[in-house]
Amino acid sequence: MASQHELGPGVSLVVGDETLVDVGEADKVHDVIGHLKPHSPGRDIMVLHHPGPETDSVVAQADRLMWIDGRCGAPELIANGRSDGGAESVVIRVPAMAISAASPQQPVDPETLARLLGESLRLIHSIPVDDCVFESAPETWMSIASSNVAAESVESQTDGPYAREEPAHLLEILAELFDATASDRGQPVFIHGHATLGHTWLAPDGSVSFTGWQRSGFGDRHHDLAVAASSLTDAFGPALVPLLLESYGIDQIDLRSLDMHQLLVYLAGAAR
Repeated sequence: MASQHELGPGVSLVVGDETLVDVGEADKVHDVIGHLKPHSPGRDIMVLHHPGPETDSVVAQADRLMWIDGRCGAPELIANGRSDGGAESVVIRVPAMAISAASPQQPVDPETLARLLGESLRLIHSIPVDDCVFESAPETWMSIASSNVAAESVESQTDGPYAREEPAHLLEILAELFDATASDRGQPVFIHGHATLGHTWLAPDGSVSFTGWQRSGFGDRHHDLAVAASSLTDAFGPALVPLLLESYGIDQIDLRSLDMHQLLVYLAGAAR
């Protein structure tokens, strides 16, 4: 929970005297950004807060939300600012009753959730990239994956396709797949970059909002699909992945590229 003096004057002006409660517990293991909502019902806002000193991810979200301007699941940016102590906060418009899809209290069944994710990602990927200055290209994620392997920071898996595999060996496989699928990537689209359940917010009216836009930009649609598929599998098992892909549009998906991106997002840590 962040106190008022940690929010900065511009953000505090919007929030007022509200008590803020962190509602992003399911994502706190890997994400130091707090997802804060007013304790009293009825206010359609959320505060994304980083205590500092490394606040680049919050600033990057604000920059991208200003460019996206509320289109296709991206919340409207209301205010952002830095406190005297160096904390960074962003206020976004999210329905008051929206619940994280990673929460046990999320309001839809898993099959509906998988379909909503597919439909929402398809809409995000329809955002024109002609004037987009942000990039989230496969080459960038490949660099992150290489750095993670070198730093020995890749989380080992106890089951699944990568269990008992050394990250260095997986990186070699990834490099081969990366080159082999280069011609299958198609035109870049605008991608979210981190479309996990923890960054997906479901409102009672069926609308979907996303947080975690700090790595969004023009890139490969298969990245978002791989992240969403991994997050769904972690929560519910692999049976929902076909529903995700079907609702997105099978005709838009190259399965070999999807396989490559699933390994890429695992080594890059993008699905956490």
